[in-house]
Amino acid sequence: MADSPGGRPPTPDEQAWGFPASPPVVAPAWRDGARQARSARILNG
Repeated sequence: MADSPGGRPPTPDEQAWGFPASPPVVAPAWRDGARQARSARILNG
């Protein structure tokens, strides 16, 4: 899943959490955390 900075529609995760697509400075940090958690759930079954 490619992350493009700003100007993109919000992802389902962002809509669920109520975070906007921008600011791009804030979004990447929590998205990375969510991605890691999701990866851990997938890997750990």
